[in-house]
Amino acid sequence: GQSLNKKFLEDVPTGRTYQDAATLLPGVVAAGNPVINGGSSYSNQYLVDGVNTTDPSTNTFSLNFNFDAIEELEVITGGFSPEYGNVSGGVINVVTKSGSNDFELDTSLYYRASGLSLEGLDQSPRDFDDIQANLNLGGPIIKDHLWYFLSGEFDRSRSQLPRGSSVDALARIQHPAQLYES
Repeated sequence: GQSLNKKFLEDVPTGRTYQDAATLLPGVVAAGNPVINGGSSYSNQYLVDGVNTTDPSTNTFSLNFNFDAIEELEVITGGFSPEYGNVSGGVINVVTKSGSNDFELDTSLYYRASGLSLEGLDQSPRDFDDIQANLNLGGPIIKDHLWYFLSGEFDRSRSQLPRGSSVDALARIQHPAQLYES
């Protein structure tokens, strides 16, 4: 395995999820849930600061996490110690940022829309737009003894299927747009 630090995660172009960042390591392949060293996408364990956050029903990641609040991403791809128990794929541990004696404020806004995409690459163009806004705030409460760190993220995604169908009765029907906000 290997650890990816904050500087590396900021500099390397990847999707803005810890699952996408994990695919930068050898033996890790993306398929929504990462596939690690030939295990299935249901064979991994997901941790946040060492606490198991693996979904007990699906045995996949259960938590989307603000990418800008990640200090380090640890991926263990083999040679597991007994503490990881029943893992045949890999272990992904998200280490969060923490407060310090220095006041820090970090904000970001990301926008993606179909109007900004090249046409002709996809046979069925979709009308979509995505907005992601992040706010991270940290600093001292009692210098050298007690700190705080707060992180928030807003996601809004709208996707519209294209008009048209090979079935004549459905050709003029416009489906409602799918809207996701969190």
